[in-house]
Amino acid sequence: MKAKFITIYGHAHLCTLTPDLICTAFHKTDVWPFDCDVVPSNMLAPSKETSTKLYLPITPSMPMRVLTDIIQNMSTQLSNNRDEEEHSVNSSSSTQEDLETIIKQLTETSLSKLILSTQMNSQTDLWHATAHTIFPIKKSCTPITNIHPATANEILLLAALHKAEAANATLKKCVIALQASNILNEMYCKLAAGNNGGKMLGDGLPRLLSGNNIYERVVQFKEAQTRAAAEKRMRTEERKRHVEALADWKKLEDARKAENKAQ
Repeated sequence: MKAKFITIYGHAHLCTLTPDLICTAFHKTDVWPFDCDVVPSNMLAPSKETSTKLYLPITPSMPMRVLTDIIQNMSTQLSNNRDEEEHSVNSSSSTQEDLETIIKQLTETSLSKLILSTQMNSQTDLWHATAHTIFPIKKSCTPITNIHPATANEILLLAALHKAEAANATLKKCVIALQASNILNEMYCKLAAGNNGGKMLGDGLPRLLSGNNIYERVVQFKEAQTRAAAEKRMRTEERKRHVEALADWKKLEDARKAENKAQ
Protein backbone atom coordinates (compact mmCIF):
# COMPACT_ATOMS: atom_id res chain seq x y z
CA MET A 1 0.00 0.00 0.00
CA LYS A 2 2.84 2.39 0.81
CA ALA A 3 4.47 1.70 -2.54
CA LYS A 4 1.29 2.78 -4.36
CA PHE A 5 0.66 5.87 -2.17
CA ILE A 6 2.40 8.31 -4.49
CA THR A 7 0.50 7.01 -7.52
CA ILE A 8 -2.86 7.14 -5.75
CA TYR A 9 -2.16 10.59 -4.27
CA GLY A 10 -0.97 11.97 -7.61
CA HIS A 11 -4.15 10.82 -9.37
CA ALA A 12 -6.33 12.29 -6.58
CA HIS A 13 -4.31 15.51 -6.62
CA LEU A 14 -4.80 16.00 -10.35
CA CYS A 15 -8.50 15.20 -10.15
CA THR A 16 -9.18 17.46 -7.17
CA LEU A 17 -7.02 20.56 -7.62
CA THR A 18 -8.46 21.70 -10.92
CA PRO A 19 -7.93 25.26 -12.21
CA ASP A 20 -11.63 26.05 -11.66
CA LEU A 21 -11.45 24.90 -8.02
CA ILE A 22 -8.28 26.91 -7.39
CA CYS A 23 -9.86 30.05 -8.88
CA THR A 24 -12.99 29.46 -6.80
CA ALA A 25 -10.88 29.23 -3.63
CA PHE A 26 -9.06 32.45 -4.50
CA HIS A 27 -12.40 34.15 -5.21
CA LYS A 28 -13.91 32.82 -1.97
CA THR A 29 -11.10 34.29 0.15
CA ASP A 30 -11.05 37.49 -1.95
CA VAL A 31 -7.42 36.94 -2.85
CA TRP A 32 -8.44 37.32 -6.49
CA PRO A 33 -10.02 39.66 -7.34
CA PHE A 34 -8.28 41.35 -4.44
CA ASP A 35 -10.49 42.77 -1.65
CA CYS A 36 -8.67 44.51 1.21
CA ASP A 37 -11.84 44.61 3.39
CA VAL A 38 -12.18 40.85 3.69
CA VAL A 39 -10.13 40.96 6.91
CA PRO A 40 -11.56 43.65 9.24
CA SER A 41 -9.36 45.70 11.52
CA ASN A 42 -10.59 43.94 14.69
CA MET A 43 -9.23 40.65 13.35
CA LEU A 44 -5.82 42.27 12.93
CA ALA A 45 -5.70 43.51 16.53
CA PRO A 46 -2.94 41.96 18.68
CA SER A 47 -3.96 39.15 20.97
CA LYS A 48 -3.91 40.11 24.64
CA GLU A 49 -3.41 36.49 25.69
CA THR A 50 -0.18 36.10 23.72
CA SER A 51 1.02 39.71 23.81
CA THR A 52 4.22 40.71 25.58
CA LYS A 53 2.66 44.00 26.74
CA LEU A 54 0.77 44.50 29.98
CA TYR A 55 -2.95 45.15 30.00
CA LEU A 56 -5.17 46.39 32.83
CA PRO A 57 -8.71 45.17 33.52
CA ILE A 58 -10.06 48.46 32.17
CA THR A 59 -8.68 50.75 29.51
CA PRO A 60 -6.80 53.55 31.29
CA SER A 61 -7.22 57.18 30.40
CA MET A 62 -5.13 58.76 27.65
CA PRO A 63 -2.57 60.41 30.01
CA MET A 64 -1.98 57.10 31.77
CA ARG A 65 -1.50 55.29 28.45
CA VAL A 66 1.01 57.89 27.32
CA LEU A 67 3.07 57.56 30.51
CA THR A 68 2.97 53.76 30.59
CA ASP A 69 4.00 53.51 26.92
CA ILE A 70 6.92 55.89 27.47
CA ILE A 71 8.06 54.05 30.60
CA GLN A 72 7.85 50.71 28.82
CA ASN A 73 9.82 52.02 25.84
CA MET A 74 12.50 53.46 28.13
CA SER A 75 12.81 50.20 30.06
CA THR A 76 13.09 48.27 26.80
CA GLN A 77 15.82 50.57 25.54
CA LEU A 78 17.73 50.26 28.81
CA SER A 79 17.50 46.49 28.79
CA ASN A 80 18.66 46.28 25.17
CA ASN A 81 21.55 48.66 25.73
CA ARG A 82 24.22 46.48 27.35
CA ASP A 83 27.15 48.70 26.57
CA GLU A 84 27.71 50.88 29.65
CA GLU A 85 29.95 53.38 27.84
CA GLU A 86 27.48 53.89 25.02
CA HIS A 87 24.66 54.19 27.54
CA SER A 88 26.52 56.85 29.49
CA VAL A 89 27.05 58.89 26.33
CA ASN A 90 23.54 58.64 24.89
CA SER A 91 21.48 58.48 28.09
CA SER A 92 21.14 62.25 28.56
CA SER A 93 20.09 62.93 24.97
CA SER A 94 17.66 60.00 24.87
CA THR A 95 16.14 61.02 28.21
CA GLN A 96 15.65 64.57 26.98
CA GLU A 97 13.99 63.30 23.83
CA ASP A 98 11.71 61.04 25.87
CA LEU A 99 10.71 63.95 28.11
CA GLU A 100 9.95 66.13 25.10
CA THR A 101 7.88 63.29 23.64
CA ILE A 102 5.93 62.92 26.89
CA ILE A 103 5.21 66.65 27.07
CA LYS A 104 4.14 66.77 23.42
CA GLN A 105 1.77 63.84 23.82
CA LEU A 106 0.34 65.04 27.13
CA THR A 107 -0.58 68.40 25.56
CA GLU A 108 -3.17 66.48 23.51
CA THR A 109 -4.79 64.86 26.56
CA SER A 110 -6.98 66.04 29.45
CA LEU A 111 -3.83 67.00 31.39
CA SER A 112 -2.84 69.65 28.86
CA LYS A 113 -3.52 72.46 31.37
CA LEU A 114 -1.00 70.99 33.82
CA ILE A 115 1.93 71.35 31.42
CA LEU A 116 1.22 74.75 29.92
CA SER A 117 3.87 77.42 29.89
CA THR A 118 1.54 79.79 31.74
CA GLN A 119 1.11 79.52 35.50
CA MET A 120 -2.07 77.99 36.86
CA ASN A 121 -4.42 80.08 38.96
CA SER A 122 -7.66 79.61 40.86
CA GLN A 123 -9.70 79.79 37.65
CA THR A 124 -7.91 76.83 36.05
CA ASP A 125 -10.19 73.81 35.72
CA LEU A 126 -8.50 70.79 37.26
CA TRP A 127 -9.06 67.35 35.80
CA HIS A 128 -11.15 64.88 37.79
CA ALA A 129 -11.12 61.12 37.45
CA THR A 130 -13.95 59.72 35.34
CA ALA A 131 -15.72 56.41 35.75
CA HIS A 132 -15.17 53.68 33.17
CA THR A 133 -17.13 50.56 32.39
CA ILE A 134 -15.56 47.48 34.01
CA PHE A 135 -16.35 44.32 32.10
CA PRO A 136 -16.28 40.87 33.72
CA ILE A 137 -13.30 38.63 33.13
CA LYS A 138 -13.91 36.28 30.21
CA LYS A 139 -13.83 32.62 31.16
CA SER A 140 -11.68 30.40 29.01
CA CYS A 141 -13.19 27.47 27.13
CA THR A 142 -10.98 25.05 29.04
CA PRO A 143 -11.00 25.69 32.82
CA ILE A 144 -7.68 25.44 34.57
CA THR A 145 -9.10 22.87 36.96
CA ASN A 146 -9.55 20.46 34.04
CA ILE A 147 -5.87 20.63 33.10
CA HIS A 148 -3.80 17.77 34.46
CA PRO A 149 -0.06 18.41 34.09
CA ALA A 150 2.11 15.46 33.19
CA THR A 151 5.64 16.88 33.45
CA ALA A 152 7.51 19.05 35.92
CA ASN A 153 7.53 21.98 33.49
CA GLU A 154 3.77 21.73 33.02
CA ILE A 155 3.32 21.77 36.80
CA LEU A 156 5.41 24.95 37.07
CA LEU A 157 3.58 26.61 34.19
CA LEU A 158 0.19 25.71 35.67
CA ALA A 159 1.23 27.11 39.06
CA ALA A 160 2.40 30.33 37.38
CA LEU A 161 -0.92 30.53 35.52
CA HIS A 162 -2.85 30.14 38.78
CA LYS A 163 -0.73 32.90 40.33
CA ALA A 164 -1.24 35.24 37.36
CA GLU A 165 -5.01 34.77 37.39
CA ALA A 166 -5.15 35.40 41.13
CA ALA A 167 -3.07 38.56 40.69
CA ASN A 168 -5.38 39.78 37.91
CA ALA A 169 -8.45 39.13 40.04
CA THR A 170 -6.91 41.04 42.96
CA LEU A 171 -5.95 43.92 40.67
CA LYS A 172 -9.46 44.11 39.29
CA LYS A 173 -10.94 44.22 42.80
CA CYS A 174 -8.59 47.10 43.64
CA VAL A 175 -9.61 48.96 40.47
CA ILE A 176 -13.30 48.47 41.30
CA ALA A 177 -12.73 49.72 44.87
CA LEU A 178 -10.84 52.81 43.64
CA GLN A 179 -13.47 53.65 41.07
CA ALA A 180 -16.25 53.17 43.64
CA SER A 181 -14.47 55.52 46.04
CA ASN A 182 -14.10 58.11 43.26
CA ILE A 183 -17.82 57.90 42.48
CA LEU A 184 -18.73 58.26 46.16
CA ASN A 185 -16.37 61.23 46.51
CA GLU A 186 -17.93 62.93 43.48
CA MET A 187 -21.43 62.38 44.93
CA TYR A 188 -20.31 63.73 48.30
CA CYS A 189 -18.80 66.82 46.67
CA LYS A 190 -22.03 67.49 44.75
CA LEU A 191 -24.10 67.15 47.93
CA ALA A 192 -21.65 69.32 49.88
CA ALA A 193 -21.77 72.00 47.19
CA GLY A 194 -25.52 72.39 47.80
CA ASN A 195 -25.15 72.53 51.59
CA ASN A 196 -21.70 73.73 52.55
CA GLY A 197 -22.54 74.46 56.18
CA GLY A 198 -21.41 78.09 56.02
CA LYS A 199 -17.95 77.29 54.72
CA MET A 200 -16.29 79.27 51.98
CA LEU A 201 -15.10 76.18 50.05
CA GLY A 202 -17.34 73.47 51.35
CA ASP A 203 -17.63 71.23 48.30
CA GLY A 204 -14.27 69.50 48.86
CA LEU A 205 -13.00 70.09 45.33
CA PRO A 206 -9.33 71.06 44.82
CA ARG A 207 -8.55 74.72 44.15
CA LEU A 208 -5.52 76.91 43.81
CA LEU A 209 -5.57 79.72 46.37
CA SER A 210 -4.46 82.43 43.98
CA GLY A 211 -6.00 84.95 41.65
CA ASN A 212 -8.82 87.47 41.95
CA ASN A 213 -11.54 84.83 42.12
CA ILE A 214 -10.43 83.44 45.48
CA TYR A 215 -9.81 86.97 46.86
CA GLU A 216 -13.33 88.05 45.91
CA ARG A 217 -14.79 84.92 47.49
CA VAL A 218 -12.88 85.62 50.71
CA VAL A 219 -14.19 89.20 50.79
CA GLN A 220 -17.75 88.05 50.12
CA PHE A 221 -17.43 85.33 52.75
CA LYS A 222 -16.24 87.81 55.39
CA GLU A 223 -19.05 90.24 54.49
CA ALA A 224 -21.58 87.41 54.77
CA GLN A 225 -20.17 86.46 58.17
CA THR A 226 -20.43 90.10 59.33
CA ARG A 227 -24.04 90.34 58.13
CA ALA A 228 -24.90 87.03 59.80
CA ALA A 229 -23.37 88.21 63.10
CA ALA A 230 -25.27 91.55 62.92
CA GLU A 231 -28.54 89.76 62.16
CA LYS A 232 -27.93 87.42 65.09
CA ARG A 233 -27.38 90.37 67.44
CA MET A 234 -30.54 92.03 66.16
CA ARG A 235 -32.53 88.85 66.72
CA THR A 236 -31.10 88.54 70.23
CA GLU A 237 -32.01 92.16 71.08
CA GLU A 238 -35.47 91.74 69.56
CA ARG A 239 -36.01 88.59 71.57
CA LYS A 240 -34.86 90.41 74.74
CA ARG A 241 -37.25 93.32 74.10
CA HIS A 242 -40.04 90.87 73.44
CA VAL A 243 -39.37 89.10 76.76
CA GLU A 244 -39.34 92.43 78.64
CA ALA A 245 -42.54 93.58 76.95
CA LEU A 246 -44.18 90.26 77.78
CA ALA A 247 -43.12 90.58 81.43
CA ASP A 248 -44.55 94.11 81.63
CA TRP A 249 -47.81 92.96 80.04
CA LYS A 250 -48.06 90.10 82.52
CA LYS A 251 -47.61 92.47 85.44
CA LEU A 252 -50.36 94.75 84.11
CA GLU A 253 -52.57 91.75 83.48
CA ASP A 254 -52.04 90.46 87.03
CA ALA A 255 -52.82 93.94 88.41
CA ARG A 256 -56.01 94.14 86.31
CA LYS A 257 -57.13 90.72 87.50
CA ALA A 258 -56.44 91.67 91.13
CA GLU A 259 -58.41 94.92 90.76
CA ASN A 260 -61.36 93.13 89.19
CA LYS A 261 -61.31 90.53 91.95
CA ALA A 262 -61.28 93.26 94.63
CA GLN A 263 -64.36 94.89 93.13
